[in-house]
Amino acid sequence: MKKILTLVSAIALVFTSCSKDDDSVVDEAENILLKKTILTEGGNTETYDWTYDGNKLVSNISNDGSKLLYTYTGDLLTKIEEFDGASLEFTTNYFYNNGKLVSMEEISTGSSQKERTDYTYNSDGTVSFTKYAIVIATNATSTINNGKLFFANNNVIKREEISTYSTITTTYLYDDKKNPFMNVVGLDKLFDEPRSSKNNVVKETEVVENTSGGTTNTYITTNVYTYNANGYPITVVETQQSGDVASYQLLY
Repeated sequence: MKKILTLVSAIALVFTSCSKDDDSVVDEAENILLKKTILTEGGNTETYDWTYDGNKLVSNISNDGSKLLYTYTGDLLTKIEEFDGASLEFTTNYFYNNGKLVSMEEISTGSSQKERTDYTYNSDGTVSFTKYAIVIATNATSTINNGKLFFANNNVIKREEISTYSTITTTYLYDDKKNPFMNVVGLDKLFDEPRSSKNNVVKETEVVENTSGGTTNTYITTNVYTYNANGYPITVVETQQSGDVASYQLLY
């Protein structure tokens, strides 16, 4: 299931502009939904089947038995559960205020800790965030990092993330085509979901500055797409800086 998270990161980003709060995510003219993804990497092939209730996600099931299950409250996506077979491995909960995402919690099954990210909407259109580690039994809280998201054309164009030991700056370049998940209800409210941007990422550049050691490393990922007549991607070739290549076929 981690591969499908990589896949959708290649197709789209986790983030979406807060300026879209009053927009409908449903493309009424086409209302196209992604039904199947086929991943080929290193000679291996995996398939992922997406199911919906109208335009709301229900599940994403892999041929290896892993799956993601989605829960809505009204039109807001409030929970994603990740399973390995019948075992619940990971849960993400989302919390809103007046339709805006204000916090999310990530919990690994059996862990004594969880992580919470709080969001602040700034007057300049950026979104600031702070991520915390929380001891579940005592509610003792410590800060992991702080950061900021920058947007243009309903896509995130930069993510800044600052911790005690490093500063990570990630920039994104996009095509002008349609995201495969643009018609899914609720994804436009999220900042961690790699399915909710307007367009598709063609280049991701991550610069990691080690503040204690004084070193800087850069990591680049490129994505090459082909599209159908409606402007949605039907194939993606993702190339890591290391030379690793993954190919995806998208079926609607």
